Amino acid sequence: SVDGCNKAKQIMYAGRLSPEKGADTLIKAWLTLPNKFGYTLKIIGDGAERNMLEELAHGDNSITFTGTLTKAQTLQEMANSALLVSPSLCYETFGLSPVEAMSIGTPVLISDLVNLFPIVQDNISGRYFKAGDINDLAAKLAELLSDTNKLITLGTAAKAAFEQSDCSTESNLRALEAIYHSILATGK
Repeated sequence: SVDGCNKAKQIMYAGRLSPEKGADTLIKAWLTLPNKFGYTLKIIGDGAERNMLEELAHGDNSITFTGTLTKAQTLQEMANSALLVSPSLCYETFGLSPVEAMSIGTPVLISDLVNLFPIVQDNISGRYFKAGDINDLAAKLAELLSDTNKLITLGTAAKAAFEQSDCSTESNLRALEAIYHSILATGK
């Protein structure tokens, strides 16, 4: 639903658990929030850093590690989440998870190295934070999680921004059709 009523009180991370993805920044920022505003953090994915990240979370029961989920399960978690955090520490020209989240109306909080402008415009269709900056991420998390209406507004704007963007299904479909036609036209 567009109004955020179907959102659980959870935020999520989806991706490889490797150093450049910045999941440790997210966990460290999360641990600084005293009451977590009643939210839980779900870490979806697996990788070399998983053991270290689980130790970092040291039994904080508001953090769950799911390991790798299927695409369908991940999208279901996205639909249920109030926020998707993409804390990447390396310059990414295209973040798949944030775009998928936006397509289903889940707002995103992403590092300023995930280059999703103009789809994600700060404070309009999402929120940026300074990559690797635990304090900035914690501040932005507190700002968003303490304000359900803001999350809903961002989610609605995110969906609209996605639908107007080159990432939307329709334009992807057109691009795909064009590729198929060119392949068929050249006879492979």
